[in-house]
Amino acid sequence: MKRPTPEQLLDFFKFIGFSNDDEYYEEAISEFYKRFDPQFEHEKYHEIGIHIDRIIREPYLIEEGNVEESKTVIYFYFEKNPTDELSFTLWGAEEEESFLLFDKQELIHFFELRFRRFSKLLSY
Repeated sequence: MKRPTPEQLLDFFKFIGFSNDDEYYEEAISEFYKRFDPQFEHEKYHEIGIHIDRIIREPYLIEEGNVEESKTVIYFYFEKNPTDELSFTLWGAEEEESFLLFDKQELIHFFELRFRRFSKLLSY
């Protein structure tokens, strides 16, 4: 089953008259992905002090050969500092799949390398 995009969810929530508040829609979409995205296990991220807020997948075109790939932007915050949202991009399905399969040690290494100045916020 294909995962609905945030725009599709927004259209659906508006169609059923979910709320009149746009901020509420953002929260509802975020909560939907947290609860119903089967590709995502939050517990292993929480173990290292990371909270994944939302995952946005978008197509992009590779110039060589007009091949369409996907880029995945992951928005997160360190649980010790929930007011600062950060993000990173994974290019292509292979990179995304690898990230989603990381174990605890690989995740710690990944976040230490990409977010060195915030590494003190990780839980070891």
